[in-house]
Amino acid sequence: MYPNPNFPSHREQAGAIPRVTHTTPMTRDLVYDHRAQQAAMPVLLHHSDSSTDESVLILTPSEMQLYAIQIERAIKIREDYRAGLRNLPRDDL
Repeated sequence: MYPNPNFPSHREQAGAIPRVTHTTPMTRDLVYDHRAQQAAMPVLLHHSDSSTDESVLILTPSEMQLYAIQIERAIKIREDYRAGLRNLPRDDL
């Protein structure tokens, strides 16, 4: 049985193992490896005990394309709200 990420494990409740709560991109350049055909994006892992660790998010070419489209869409929606083109808050993403 796989652990449920929404509930801390017995060991974590005892304070032994902090879990990752979320990940944020770091303000560093993404690196593309043409031989491996993948990109490495530096990220910061945030733990339940407020500590952080640096890591990388590895992206395939299809993932890069998908996320580029999704991020571009989110930017457009944000611009529309700021310009008053969207008045009612709703789940556009």
